[in-house]
Amino acid sequence: MNLIETKVTRRRMKYGAMRKNTITESVSKGYLCPKCKKLVSYVPVRRLRRCVYCNQELSWGPDQDEAD
Repeated sequence: MNLIETKVTRRRMKYGAMRKNTITESVSKGYLCPKCKKLVSYVPVRRLRRCVYCNQELSWGPDQDEAD
């Protein structure tokens, strides 16, 4: 696997009544392209063969079907 595995924190503002605005944070895994360092996906997508930004070939590691 040549992708960079990292944790991504996403912040979203929720608007409520009477100006009770709250910010919710969610932390999830993220996979970055090794060449351009941009976010490729939040979950492993084995069908995704190339980076959509720089056209770098991606390898997700061994398939689960081949391991069985």
